[in-house]
Amino acid sequence: MSLEQAIWECKKYNNKNGILNKDDGVECNMCKNKGYIMYKFEDEDLGDWDVRTKKCTCMVQRESSLRALRSGLGEYLNKTSKDYIAIDDWQKDNKNKMISYCQNDIESDKWFIGCGQSGSGKTLLVSIIANYLLKNFNKEVRYVTWTDFISQLKRDMLGDNSNQVSKYLDEIKNAEVLFLDELLKIYNQTDLKYAIEIINYRYNNNLKTLITSEHSLKELLKIDEATFGRVIEKSKEYVVEIPKDSTKNYRLKNKYWRGNNGQLFYKKDISSHHQRQRWCNKSD
Repeated sequence: MSLEQAIWECKKYNNKNGILNKDDGVECNMCKNKGYIMYKFEDEDLGDWDVRTKKCTCMVQRESSLRALRSGLGEYLNKTSKDYIAIDDWQKDNKNKMISYCQNDIESDKWFIGCGQSGSGKTLLVSIIANYLLKNFNKEVRYVTWTDFISQLKRDMLGDNSNQVSKYLDEIKNAEVLFLDELLKIYNQTDLKYAIEIINYRYNNNLKTLITSEHSLKELLKIDEATFGRVIEKSKEYVVEIPKDSTKNYRLKNKYWRGNNGQLFYKKDISSHHQRQRWCNKSD
């Protein structure tokens, strides 16, 4: 084609609006949300002009955005270390482990597990690692809560869809990075079988796994010593255990007072100013 025609083709293509922004939320004035830009080039052998397309620079951001959307992190998406407020020593220790993992072992095959007290910030802590992998290392992260995972499996089973059950289980087992939240929160022996299958498969294939559970390490080992022994082995120094203590439950903030004797009271049941001197969530 002639130079004039090549210029016209490029102008027509590059002025056309695309729809990629509807899926990934990324706006680009350069490619107008098509993901590609057309350019002209001269074929010296033929003495003619032609056009080609190339990826727009926005595609890196789009791919990152889609990975984030696919991760399922939801409200935990974009959480960083600044979002984890560490006041007490146990919080500072946990935060230091998370930072150490991100700085020193993020590319290793080590796992990370946070277990123990409900509402103590375990999911937030581990989601920061998941986001770091997602945003800084372009990893495909799969986030799923244990209850959602089991519910999905049971829905597929009730629908007599064995192929879908197998497909969903394989997706979880083979995720590049799996963030399994609230592991074994509620379970029966059949449910436990799936947890063992997932953990053993990922252990044997060196697939990075991030876990939270309300069970203590002792409780997890009692449930299945071999399986959770492997979790501890893979996590090594990155095991965060928060002892059961309702004063460490963030969800109870502004709901309880703690008396001077350490006893917890419902806020609505307290009338004495002396009892209100210390918050149950205030560090000592």
